Amino acid sequence: MKVKDLSTLRNFQAVAQLEHMTKAANALHISQPNLSTSIKRLEMELDLPLFERRNSHIFLNEYGSVYLDAVNQALQILEAAENRLDEMKRAKESRRIQIASTMQNYNENMISAYIARNPDSNFSVSQNVTGVEGIISGFYSKELTFAFLQETELPPVVSWTGLLTCRIGVLMSKQHRLAASRSLTLTDLAGEHFICNNLGINRSLTTKYLGGAGLSPTIVLESNDSNIVGQWIDQGYGISLISSFDTVQLFSTFAPEVTVIPIDDPSLQLSLGIARRTDQVYSDTERQLYEFALHYFKELGSTTEEFWQRYLQKNQNTQKGCPSF
Repeated sequence: MKVKDLSTLRNFQAVAQLEHMTKAANALHISQPNLSTSIKRLEMELDLPLFERRNSHIFLNEYGSVYLDAVNQALQILEAAENRLDEMKRAKESRRIQIASTMQNYNENMISAYIARNPDSNFSVSQNVTGVEGIISGFYSKELTFAFLQETELPPVVSWTGLLTCRIGVLMSKQHRLAASRSLTLTDLAGEHFICNNLGINRSLTTKYLGGAGLSPTIVLESNDSNIVGQWIDQGYGISLISSFDTVQLFSTFAPEVTVIPIDDPSLQLSLGIARRTDQVYSDTERQLYEFALHYFKELGSTTEEFWQRYLQKNQNTQKGCPSF
């Protein structure tokens, strides 16, 4: 190869694009004489003229056009390689993992379990609860490392792997007219007022599930505060759809004055999973955390289903109180 100086190639590219020596020199932050010398040296090394000069303007000739195509490709490849190397370097040096979730408490216990199993891990985690739109935005800006969310449509650059498949039930006051039911169908919920937990089964999912049964839900409250949602349901202001995962979180910590009745429809499920960019370079810690999440939630899935079945069995047998675990 006759030309080995990348700065010369960038000089040639700028002149070819701007077709003006002074403008190109200003864009490159070099003097016009130095730029002219660089172009002349390039033409001498190639032993070919690359430009035609017309007054103050300069245009590519047929040789220059062919050479510009090759230079553009070469510089693009080198720039992509440099960006990739920078990403690899940042990934190796990174000690902060950014995680988002659409579901409350979905990943907190998993992170704690990972740290307990890997006490020498040297990283920090920033977590936030947000909607699907916020997660997509975070992936586009490359601020997010991972996200935990229900199965949904995501950009092609983001992959989603299922972790949990949850059953769906109805959360209601123990004084509700349907509280003594062993199970319910969606049509049983016609005319009910709905309270949506934005950190669980939100308005979008509630509308989707009920819409499948030909119902249009009347939603009287949407909240990010699970305590407020629980209070409204306890006071009999409405009911709420809840996943088996959230049922475990609710009843494994305390026994509220509410109950959960299962929806008698095996096809009605909520799939939860983990998402990440497919074109991102991950550090060893990030890869280990991702693999740990896959195994952790596989085991949690079995535990969730076992708890769900035990809860329903005891609740159906007694129709009062909630089981203690």
